[in-house]
Formats: sequence, C-alpha cells, structure tokens
Amino acid sequence: MDDKKLQSIITIYEKKFKDNSTVYLEEEKERNDRIDYYKSFTREKLVKIDLETLTEYIGKLWSMRVWGNKEYIVSKIYTDNPHIGTQIGDLLYGKGSTEERWDLFSDNVKGLGHAAISELLGYIYPNDCVVFNKTTLISL
Repeated sequence: MDDKKLQSIITIYEKKFKDNSTVYLEEEKERNDRIDYYKSFTREKLVKIDLETLTEYIGKLWSMRVWGNKEYIVSKIYTDNPHIGTQIGDLLYGKGSTEERWDLFSDNVKGLGHAAISELLGYIYPNDCVVFNKTTLISL
C-alpha cells in the first residue's frame, strides 16, 4: 500500500473517530480489557487450567460468538485434547518462532481453528499478531 492510500485511510478513520469518539473509546477499552484478561493467564496458570476456567477462557473469544452452546464445544475441546492447557501455553509462550508454535498447535489441537489461534496470539502480542479470519482475509 502506498503512502497516499494509507494517509487517506487514516484520514477517514480520524473523521469517523471524531464523529463517534464515545463508540471508539468504548471499543478500545473492551480490547484493552480483553488483552489484560488473556495476559493474566501465564503459562503456569494455563498448564493447570480446569474445564470451568477453560470454558470462560475460550468462551470469551470473539471467534466463539457463533456457538450457542459454548459449554458443549469447550467440553469437546477439553476431552479431545487432554493437554490443552499445556498446548495453549506452548502456543502463547513456548520456544520457537510464532510460525513454528502456530503450526505445532494447529497440527495437534482439535477444535480450535485459525481465527481462535490468531485471536489468542493477538491478545498476548497485540503489536505483532492480528486476527486471521474470513473477514480479515477478504479485506486483505
């Protein structure tokens, strides 16, 4: 994207922000609250995660909004992946590049797709990782 196009997008965003600053500030607060929530889960805390906490942790993801019965979905994830806490901990805090951790997680964990994986990484590394889902793919 050239600088002129980028500046145009920024100008449009700034105008929308000024016209709707309350909405934008509320959305920014929500994003920051989500970042704080997910960052409160250290690797050690994730390794010990129980089903109830995992249900809240996974259930809060935007990518999970489509599921009406989150308890059922998370229970299936928990059952299908006996070491899910360790696997999430390795994804978010493990050794190796983000790409290597992504591939390892994606290849070995059932029930969590690219949208959920990228969202989790985005909360822990908000300046380095973005949400990768159908909407962002179409936009790009």
